[in-house]
Amino acid sequence: MYQFLFNKHPKINKKRSLLARTKRSITDRIPAPYVVRGLPGTLRGSRFTQYPTWCRGFTLIETLTALTVLLVAILALSYAISPGIQTNKNSERSNQALILAQNKIEELVHEEYDSLTVGVFEEQHRLSTDVDDPLYHYQREVIINWVDPENNLQSTAQESGIKKIVVHIFWPAFFHSNDQQTELISLVSQK
Repeated sequence: MYQFLFNKHPKINKKRSLLARTKRSITDRIPAPYVVRGLPGTLRGSRFTQYPTWCRGFTLIETLTALTVLLVAILALSYAISPGIQTNKNSERSNQALILAQNKIEELVHEEYDSLTVGVFEEQHRLSTDVDDPLYHYQREVIINWVDPENNLQSTAQESGIKKIVVHIFWPAFFHSNDQQTELISLVSQK
C-alpha cells in the first residue's frame, strides 16, 4: 500500500530517487574499510546518517554505570582480602614468637643444672632496642621453678631434681589493641 503511494506521488518519488543516487555515488568513492554495504546513510557528514551498531560509542550513563559496578567490585575485593592479610600477619608474628621461645629454651637446656636459678630468670624486656629491627616488637620473660614429679609436675618450693623452664613471648597483634603472647615449657633434670 505504501509502495503504491510512493509511486503515485511525484514529489516523494523524486526525493526518493535523488536520495538513492546520492548514497550510491558517495559510497562508491569511499575507501573500502569505511564502506558498510547494505546499510543506508553510513557517512558522518550526510544528513541521512544512521550509524550501524558497530560505529556507535558509549553514552555517558553507560560509562558511569560501568565505572560504578567496577568500583563496587574493587571495594568488595579489598574488604575480602583485608582479613586474609590480617590473619597472615598474625600467623607470621606467632611463628616468629615460637621460634624465639624455642631458641631460648635450647640455650637454657644446654646450661648446667645448678646455674639455672629458680624464680624469674629474665624480667620481661624487649629483644632489641633498635626500632628498625623486626625483633623490637617482641618481649621475653623467663621463669624457672622446681616441680614435683609425684604431684603431676606442679610447682613446688623444695628442690626436687627437676626444673621447669617457662618462656613467655609477648608481641603486639596486627590490627588489635591488646598484646598477644605465647608460652613454651620445658623440663630439665639433674644429670
